[in-house]
Amino acid sequence: MGNDFKKQTSTTSAKQALDYLLAHGFKVGEARELKDVPKAYRKDILDARRRFGEYADISNTGRSITLIGPHYPSGRIVEVHVPLFEMLRHGELEQLQKITGLSF
Repeated sequence: MGNDFKKQTSTTSAKQALDYLLAHGFKVGEARELKDVPKAYRKDILDARRRFGEYADISNTGRSITLIGPHYPSGRIVEVHVPLFEMLRHGELEQLQKITGLSF
């Protein structure tokens, strides 16, 4: 049989992906209004708000953020959700590359 399964994480951290996208013209998405902060995720959400701004489009758990920017090479505006912690999981890096047109 052999070990033909794929690794569950990539070698790219969420921070590296976030920094790379911000350097290539992506901006943090903004929410129209502040969401209620669930007690279980309060620390993560408040940390993300301090880092990216009060109206940053942060997930309900505070573990990912929405970025908006240009697709390369078409230039059309795309929206991506990027994790804020740990390594990118299996398939996430490929998905980011497909959506943005960038090579990480």
